[in-house]
Amino acid sequence: MIKMFNRILSAQCGAAAFTAALASSFSGSAAEATIARAGVEPAISQAIAQIGDLHRKGAISADDGERALSYYLNLSAGHAHIIAAIPPDQLITLNQGSFPPDGVKASRYYQIAGSLGNPDALLRLGELYLSGDLISADAEKAFDYFQQAEALGSETASVNIGMMMINGNGTAHDVSGGMSRLFEAAENGNGQALMALGNIFRTGEAEGIQPDPGRSFAYFERAAADGNTAAELAVARMLIDGEGVSADPLQGYEIASRLHQAGDPGAKLLMGDLLLNGIPGVLTADAEKAYDVYVLAARDGSATARVQMALMQVNGLGVAQNVTSGLRLLEEMAANGDASAAFKLGQFYEHGEIRGINADPAKAFGFYKSAADRDAGARIRMAKLMIEGSGTEPDADAGVALLQELAEKRRLSDAFLMLGEYYSGAIGDGSAKDLAKAYDYYRKAANANSMTGRVQTALMLLRGQGTEMDRAAGLDMLKEAAASGDPDALISLGTVHLSGETGTVDAEAAIAAFEAAAEQGVSRANILLGDLYSDGKAVPPDGELAVFYYRKAAGLEPDKIPGQVSDAGQQ
Repeated sequence: MIKMFNRILSAQCGAAAFTAALASSFSGSAAEATIARAGVEPAISQAIAQIGDLHRKGAISADDGERALSYYLNLSAGHAHIIAAIPPDQLITLNQGSFPPDGVKASRYYQIAGSLGNPDALLRLGELYLSGDLISADAEKAFDYFQQAEALGSETASVNIGMMMINGNGTAHDVSGGMSRLFEAAENGNGQALMALGNIFRTGEAEGIQPDPGRSFAYFERAAADGNTAAELAVARMLIDGEGVSADPLQGYEIASRLHQAGDPGAKLLMGDLLLNGIPGVLTADAEKAYDVYVLAARDGSATARVQMALMQVNGLGVAQNVTSGLRLLEEMAANGDASAAFKLGQFYEHGEIRGINADPAKAFGFYKSAADRDAGARIRMAKLMIEGSGTEPDADAGVALLQELAEKRRLSDAFLMLGEYYSGAIGDGSAKDLAKAYDYYRKAANANSMTGRVQTALMLLRGQGTEMDRAAGLDMLKEAAASGDPDALISLGTVHLSGETGTVDAEAAIAAFEAAAEQGVSRANILLGDLYSDGKAVPPDGELAVFYYRKAAGLEPDKIPGQVSDAGQQ
């Protein structure tokens, strides 16, 4: 910026030439319209917007912000001196993280810069009101600011408007209009639009849009070609999983590893995930290394990494178990407004499945409620507790209304799934049981890429519940789900083969399905195998095999594999 001013000054140009030179420096941006109107304001407005950025990051004191603002406004009043403007990061001392992030002060500076016609400031105002992280969320205000920024040429604002139209957030629900905006921006190569479309077609979380992994991959690939690292990471993940593209775990890992070595924060998170779970034939799971990578990502400021660290502490995974320390970290983050941490705490207290954490529905509801404005998953769990009257006063109507809003506007698979559970009678008091509605919601969840939705849809087809019985279609759907390796699908497949719901009892197929789930460490599958050999109804009874599977389910090492000759017997 200073070099630009000095270059203009050395040219000793007049006011008109100065304006033209400054405009050329901003070529291709919306600032040109403002320059034409006010001559010298774009440089000042951009500097004032940057003061807002510093308050947003907690890198500047209130007094320094006011002094800097006074300096820029004085320059603005005396246009002849604008070429002496010093950028904020050189004008004042920065202390990143030394001051509390201040959304109110940031919004004030953005408003000043926005009034001078700065589209970036208006965009950031919209982001502040949309996220609600530092000021009270107000989607309608956010939409208005995005519209103002778009009018000044901000394509990013146009993409944000498109997403809000798709979600019916702060404006009328208009999926078609919103998608049109995204398609137009994507045609222009806008990386944010390409990412948005990649995510939409990956999840199908827009009304009328079915998941299309192949199309999703294509959008991510286009964004990655332009150097978008978030898109590169999505490409890596999809290559590893074979999602929308032929699986190539090695290529996916190499992309993730390259970005990790380059220090990309998102790549650190992905590498932690990969180390935690492993990649068959490519990367051996190593929880300790995964924890170390999350620590590095957390030092870079990643809240997601801190949540992962806390979860690993609670579960004793990759680090010595310390439930108290893990909970303390999550509670600290939740108190500072981290929705993901609050959601995890809600899960812990809802279920009470971790030793040292007793179930406390009221606490769970409180944590879900605190995260509800920013986390759709928290809203779904909160709705479930409202329906059940667990941890809060029962209010099924309000809970169902909340789920329907998330299902209709956001097309969230978990919202469809929970509505299916409600109308099937699985949650609530059963008074609203309606199997036809349950089937419809399970089917919508399945179409939105929910594995549980697919399994429940298949089971209802097999049993003729809420729809006409079609055993062949139901069994095919269940086999397809089980082929993905999903444990619940495998157990359901084994169960229907054993019960004869497919039309005939097939103990061999049931055992194969249960064993495939058991190989993934699912204790329930080992219990089912133990029961199978214990009661001897579908196969000849075998007490030794039954004990073998029960011990595995209990986490005990079996004395030997049934049928194996002991060492003593070999001598």
